[in-house]
Amino acid sequence: MTPTQQQWRSGPDVIGHFADTYDATTSRGRVPHTSQRPVLAYVPDYGDMHLAASYARNRALAVVESRAEPLIGWAMEVQAVDLTTGAVTVDTRSPEQRRELERIHDYGNNGWTRGFGADRSTFILGGLLGQDGIDGDIVLGYMVARGHDGRSVARLAKIIENVR
Repeated sequence: MTPTQQQWRSGPDVIGHFADTYDATTSRGRVPHTSQRPVLAYVPDYGDMHLAASYARNRALAVVESRAEPLIGWAMEVQAVDLTTGAVTVDTRSPEQRRELERIHDYGNNGWTRGFGADRSTFILGGLLGQDGIDGDIVLGYMVARGHDGRSVARLAKIIENVR
């Protein structure tokens, strides 16, 4: 899974090889036939990551993240293994920070559209984002891991921008 088909040819040669050999798709493409196959997500945005995770359900998911949309919060939440080192991603969040992230997740049941959920999330983020070890990337990645789609995460990203 890649954001665009152009990445099948403009990215590393191995991505082109995967696209030629296996089912390849983008967020605008068809749902791949992934039965009993792992999924490779190459530089996904948050929406693509949501789709890739759904395609990989009960199978392996390998992710090459982009600098534009880091997935450290996702990696912490799912205890992802760094394939370059073999180490499980270290979860630096405190129990209190995890509780606050869970509250934001709960308030996002309507995708953080205007209203109570967005207002409560804004309030929580005001205190959370100032704490050591927590930034917007961790919050957004966590929400992807908890199943929020790209549009919802984009709305939360705007809330985070306004809180900073």
